[in-house]
Amino acid sequence: MNFPHSRSKSAICLAVVLLTFGLISSCTPPSQQQQQQPPACPNPKDELTRSLKGANVDGYIFETREDDAGGSAFLTNGVASGPIKLDPGTNNLVLRYASLREKNSNAAKTYKTELIRSGDALTLQVTDINTGEAVVKDTSDPPTGGGGPTCPQTFDNLDACQCNFDATRRPALQAEANRTCKPQQAALLCCLKGGQFVSVHYFIRPTRLRCLLADTIPDLGGIVLSSR
Repeated sequence: MNFPHSRSKSAICLAVVLLTFGLISSCTPPSQQQQQQPPACPNPKDELTRSLKGANVDGYIFETREDDAGGSAFLTNGVASGPIKLDPGTNNLVLRYASLREKNSNAAKTYKTELIRSGDALTLQVTDINTGEAVVKDTSDPPTGGGGPTCPQTFDNLDACQCNFDATRRPALQAEANRTCKPQQAALLCCLKGGQFVSVHYFIRPTRLRCLLADTIPDLGGIVLSSR
């Protein structure tokens, strides 16, 4: 009988089986849970909100844009979607926060656009949030007059007065804004039937793509200053 030799062969076979099983196990790909997940893409809205250092953006509308110059992200005050009425005592109104990223350098800057009222004068100001520098500061002086030659036309209502402005004065101001890449300002006194006078201010932004800072300013339909 040759039992020791048989036991030796069995031991060798067992070792080969265990080694083979170990090699197979080492080649088994990790489970789905063990695989490394790709990093989540940054959320543009969250990135812009974090850069505002706690500013209240409730009621602001978020949007993004892409063009040849780069990418932009905006949080725009909902009141900027139509004519704005600044009641007495309202001396400051934030219109938009904007993050502008240049495609070539990938550098981004964040801006705050606001209306600042002083009496019947109105300033449109765009501030670089990181540096505090006012990169745009345009003041629209109050219109003068109250009848006679300074108020040659009387309108049934405020809408009619603004429509007249859009037809007669806005085109030339829009062309100048696109030529200079700077917002153009205008102020008019709307004379209404019944003897009422309403002060209306406009800041007409450029619309050409090369005017990058134009994106910091929402398209405003007119700001009405309520009298005390």
